[in-house]
Amino acid sequence: MNDILNHLIDEIMFYWYALYFLPTEVRFFIQAAMALLLCSACLMITLYLRRWYLNAKENKQKDLKFRFQYFIYDALVESSKQEVLSSTAMIVRKFKQHELNSAMEKQLMINLMIELKKNFSGNAKKQFEHLYVCLGLHHISVAKLRSSNIQERIKGIRELSEMNYQCEALERALTEWQLSPHEQLADEVKIAAIKCQSSHMLSFLNNQDTPLSDWLQIQLRYHLEALPAEQRPNFSQWLNAPSPSAIVFVLQMIVLFQQKGCVKQISQLLHHSSDTVKSAAIGALEQLEAREEAGALFNVLDTNNTELKIEALHAIGLLGQLFHAKLLNPLLQHPSAKIKRASQRAISRINARNTSTGNHATLTAHTITS
Repeated sequence: MNDILNHLIDEIMFYWYALYFLPTEVRFFIQAAMALLLCSACLMITLYLRRWYLNAKENKQKDLKFRFQYFIYDALVESSKQEVLSSTAMIVRKFKQHELNSAMEKQLMINLMIELKKNFSGNAKKQFEHLYVCLGLHHISVAKLRSSNIQERIKGIRELSEMNYQCEALERALTEWQLSPHEQLADEVKIAAIKCQSSHMLSFLNNQDTPLSDWLQIQLRYHLEALPAEQRPNFSQWLNAPSPSAIVFVLQMIVLFQQKGCVKQISQLLHHSSDTVKSAAIGALEQLEAREEAGALFNVLDTNNTELKIEALHAIGLLGQLFHAKLLNPLLQHPSAKIKRASQRAISRINARNTSTGNHATLTAHTITS
């Protein structure tokens, strides 16, 4: 075996020294080719090792996730059988058998509890929140808030809000980061403030001077709907927000949650400089059936925006009284055919509704007399 190896080494050395007798250009290309082959071999070995490492890590995570999930479900079932309110001590005792030493294990446990918690409610849901604290996992999430990495901060805020853990660090983040220049971080904080039912919920609207993204509006609406009715704020406090899109969003929430006590404030928006806000205000008054504000809609008829004027006429037709119909008569001579038709429809709706109401009143009086 040694003879073969020595012979192989001799052959390699022979060809290596033979290179020096070749022309410089040929020697350069051969050496470059050998270097490329060596680099390719190193790259392939590196990729193989990386793939092996990722597969091993994934398999370990699957195994840990299964065991963690088994422990949690087992403890919750035992707790249910014993009719004990809190099974935290039982769960912690089970997990003492498997110490959460590595950062990967701790992060996996946090992710798993957040995922499972969504499928539970009532006492079981509170047990997850209690377990999160008893295992000390909240320290991991709080530490992320101090990270210079934006993605780590976002993860920390998401974890703390999902597990409903209130702390000074989170409250400070909800106060300071709602208007962060990092849009993703700012959006996450705005959503977290609602999930935590923080006193800073939607406070960013007072300083929001840029349009709200569609994604953020969808998320805000979803989490506001998930709140108990008594926890939802009075949205009228943000009707003077600097951003027209923020005002439109607020009007949508007022309509969604039927906060009819702010129709007076909504009617004041009919004087707003933005036609988008005026349009949203008209729609809000219409959907809230604010008949007492039908007269305020006439202020919009002075606009040069034909579409906006038509929207106002439509709302007047739905909300107005008979004397409002008389006030619309001059518009029947308007030079715009669209305005004429909209005025005619509004007058017809008002007359039809009030005539129907009058007939119903007459029929009721006749029935009582009989």
